[in-house]
Amino acid sequence: MNKLSKICAMLIVLILLMSAAFGVVTKNSYKEFEEDAALVDKLIIENSESWIKHIEGKKVQKQLKKVGYIFLVTATSSERVFRGTKTILNVERVIKGDINYSEKTIALYESAFTNYSKVTEVFLFRSMNNLSIGMQPGRRYLVFADKVEYAQEYKETLPYDEFIVDWDYYMYYFPIDSQIKPIEPKDNLTYGDIKNFDYICFNEKDADKLERIKNSVLDEYLNEE
Repeated sequence: MNKLSKICAMLIVLILLMSAAFGVVTKNSYKEFEEDAALVDKLIIENSESWIKHIEGKKVQKQLKKVGYIFLVTATSSERVFRGTKTILNVERVIKGDINYSEKTIALYESAFTNYSKVTEVFLFRSMNNLSIGMQPGRRYLVFADKVEYAQEYKETLPYDEFIVDWDYYMYYFPIDSQIKPIEPKDNLTYGDIKNFDYICFNEKDADKLERIKNSVLDEYLNEE
């Protein structure tokens, strides 16, 4: 075997070893996420309280009026995607937008995900404005979103039309059949501890404020005929 062949062989072995290592790391990363080991750090708690402090019903309503679609939906499933969650929704009613989506299925990308911190060596939960946790399968919501426009060739490969909401929005989903409640604060809070709640808030005052905003939005859009 000449020198060039030896170098090529060594490179192939190195690439295979690196690929195997990457596979192990990736598999373990997903395993950590799926086992709800993602820590919610103190920064998220502080930011959540800061956001709620500045949220007002009028500000929320002003943002929501810019959105192109409003749906009454039931969330059926969700899956992890890069820096987000893809939630599948069955549309019960179209309140704003193309009426043809009524009784159809759509996909909504939510900015709720875990991010590995090299500093603390844990998975940290991140979400829109450090406030939204994401919609839960089996529950009904009023949802505000914009349609993602793709090239026709790519669109034809998708099982459902896809929607997204701008990162800067305070709130974009509003639970129909449940009251917003605070999360009990504790050290080393995990994603598993918060995933069944509606929003990241840690006291009755903040939860009551979000509940009032939610009810005002539901009253305006669900009672319109």
